[in-house]
Amino acid sequence: NTNGQFDYDRYKRAMALQRRNAKDFEATIRQELLLRKMQQFLLDSVHVSKAEVMEAFNQAREKVDVEFVAFDLEDYQKKAEPTQEEISAFIEKEGARIDSYYQARLADYNRPEQVRASHLLIALEEGAGPEQAKEAEAKATRLAAEARKKGADFAKLARENSADPGSAPRGGDLGFFAREQMVTPFADAAFGASPPEIVGPVKTRFGYHVIKVEEKRPALERKLEEVKEEIAQTLVTEDRAKAAAVADAQALLAKAGGAKNLASLDRPRGARYGTTDPFTRGVPEIPNLGRSAEAVEAAFSLTAEAPLAPSPVTVGDAIVVLRLKARTDAPTAPPSEDLDPFRERLLADKQRKTISLWLMSARTEAVQAGDLERNERTLQELLGG
Repeated sequence: NTNGQFDYDRYKRAMALQRRNAKDFEATIRQELLLRKMQQFLLDSVHVSKAEVMEAFNQAREKVDVEFVAFDLEDYQKKAEPTQEEISAFIEKEGARIDSYYQARLADYNRPEQVRASHLLIALEEGAGPEQAKEAEAKATRLAAEARKKGADFAKLARENSADPGSAPRGGDLGFFAREQMVTPFADAAFGASPPEIVGPVKTRFGYHVIKVEEKRPALERKLEEVKEEIAQTLVTEDRAKAAAVADAQALLAKAGGAKNLASLDRPRGARYGTTDPFTRGVPEIPNLGRSAEAVEAAFSLTAEAPLAPSPVTVGDAIVVLRLKARTDAPTAPPSEDLDPFRERLLADKQRKTISLWLMSARTEAVQAGDLERNERTLQELLGG
C-alpha cells in the first residue's frame, strides 16, 4: 500500500521474498475471507429467547431445602440370605441378566497379574550428560536409603521429592497396574519384588525411580460358568434388599402424610434422618445426600401445599423419602442487568454448538466427496480457539 493505493510491484516483491506463489496466497486469502463470512453468518443466525434466559435464571436462583430419611441398601443386603433354591431358580429364569452383569464387569473376573505400588521419580532430561545422570542417580540412591529406614514415610518423601506430577501429590501412589502398563525396567523391578519391599533406583527413560511395592494380585481368568452362581446370589440379594428397603420407605410415606416433619416419625432401625442445605437444580451433588438427578427432579416438584414426595427415590445405594423444608423462588421480574450474564452465556453456548454442527455437516460432505483435508488453524478459528 503506497499513498493509499495498492502497490502491485511491492506486493510481487514481498511474495518473492517470502518464496510464496501469489496465486496460492490469493486463494488462501479468498478462502479465509469466505470462512470468516460463513462464521459471521452462523454467529448472526443464533438467537436466545427471553423464555430461555428466564429458565436459566430461574434454575440458578431457585433453591430448595429438604429433609430426608435414607434406607441404606447395604444394611438390607446383610439380612437378605437367598436359599439355594432361589438362586437356582434365578439362574434358570434370568440367564440374560446374569450374562449382562458378567460382561459389564469382565475386568473383575478376567485380569492379568497386577501390582499396587508407589514411586518417586528423580527426573533425567533426554540428552542429559554423564554428570547430570550421576547426580540424579546419587539423589535417588540417597532417597531409597531413607525410604528403607524403619518408620520412614514413603508418601512424604514422594510428595517432597518426586518429579512425577501425576502421582507425587498422592504420595507417589500409582494404584494397581498390569505389567504392560509400565516401561520394562520399571515393570520388571515392581513385579520381581515382594510387598512391602522397596526397590531402586531403577533407571528408565524418565529418570531414576524408587519403588515401594504395596500389594500384589494374581492373574484371574474366571469364565461365566464358574461365576454364574456367585452372580445369581449377588443379584438375588440386591433385588431382595431393594424390595425390602422400598417397602419400609413406602410404609414411612404412609405415616408421613399427616406428620409435621419426617424427624417426628418412628423409623426402622438403621434408617438415616438428615437435612440438606439449600441447593439449586444445577447442583452436581445434593448436600448431605449425594448425586441423583431423580432426587433433584423430585425435590423441585415439591411445594408448600404438597411437601412430601409421593414415591421414594434412589440416591446412590439408598432408597430415600423426601420432604420439603423450605423453598426459595427466583424473582419474577429480575432487572435486565441480572439477566445479561445468563443471556451472554446461553448465546455463546448456542454459537459454539451451531458452528460445531456446521463443521460436522461439512466434514461429512467432504468425506463423502473424498475431499477431506484437515486444517488445524481453520478448526481453531471456527471454534474460537
